[in-house]
Amino acid sequence: MPTPRLSFPYIETQQAQKEVTHADSLNRLDALVQAAVEDKDLATPPSSPAEGVVYIVAASPTGAWAGQAGKLAQFIGGVWKFYTPATGWQVWVKDEKRVLFYDGSAWQTPLPVVPSYTVAGLPSASVAANLIYVSNESGGAVLAFSDGTNWRRVTDRAIVS
Repeated sequence: MPTPRLSFPYIETQQAQKEVTHADSLNRLDALVQAAVEDKDLATPPSSPAEGVVYIVAASPTGAWAGQAGKLAQFIGGVWKFYTPATGWQVWVKDEKRVLFYDGSAWQTPLPVVPSYTVAGLPSASVAANLIYVSNESGGAVLAFSDGTNWRRVTDRAIVS
């Protein structure tokens, strides 16, 4: 019987070789907690991987990764172990210097959070290239950017006032 979220094996009463189960759980923790992957674009495993490295397996995988697309592949103990991601898992992709999250079907880039203001509550536009949503009293919201002095609507570049 595995744990409900990460599928770690429990150590059972009267179980032989409890150390094997415990070691498996430690390896999973090593791969999944504060997860950092080397790359997400490889479909073929590297020829000489370092012990403990983790990859996101790309589409149409071959070799030891065949049939494992989208999973996390950890090289541990001289073999590849695969982990099926769950919705909400996040990883740091080292070669791209960015975070990805798993949405339940694919690895995605998080969307930036764009703050929203009313026309009456606009902050200073002193930092050029900032983006915000501006809503008026009628409830309509438009995307606006800062030119360093004014907030301008993205659609027609008119000053928001």
